[in-house]
Amino acid sequence: SVSAIRYQDGLLFTGSGDSCARAFDTKSGVLRKVFRGHTFVINCLQIHNHALYTVSHDGTLRVWDVRGLFEQDRGSKRPRKESRTSSLPRVCNNRVGSLRQEERVRAERQEERERRERETLELV
Repeated sequence: SVSAIRYQDGLLFTGSGDSCARAFDTKSGVLRKVFRGHTFVINCLQIHNHALYTVSHDGTLRVWDVRGLFEQDRGSKRPRKESRTSSLPRVCNNRVGSLRQEERVRAERQEERERRERETLELV
């Protein structure tokens, strides 16, 4: 099932429950690319400067280079080779962040609030 959707420049990007993001050509409906790497549902995606950002319930943010997809629309239908001098392809194949620490801190704060509420109730 589709859990996130974003449109840009003739491409429709989806995030799904199968932990994959996909890019579709909106004119032809053709699946242009599947982005694999998350281990759980993708719940948010964004496109900025020809990078696709996906966030998943697995606690990770991933960045994918989508320049080649947009360039195919402007000219040749041949896939573009990645530049060896660009740093973006190296970043795109790795985890670039984790929300797990933030989630842990939030849970600890919530537990502390609940503990204080119990103490307050006992005092009254």
